[in-house]
Amino acid sequence: MDKINGDSINQKVRVAFAINLFAQKTVSLEKAAELSGETLFDFMKILKEQGLPWGEYTEEHLLQDERL
Repeated sequence: MDKINGDSINQKVRVAFAINLFAQKTVSLEKAAELSGETLFDFMKILKEQGLPWGEYTEEHLLQDERL
């Protein structure tokens, strides 16, 4: 599934726009998927194909996990 290089030009633009907004942390993962016209799962796969992480595990998360 290569949504950046396949499908119609409109879909390519939607996906590229959503990826850009997500990468800039302007919108959430869920909102970016919605804007792209893809399911959340498919949008996560697209991000993976583009080499972009869809989740962050920060030092704060690590500290929270260590407290459990």
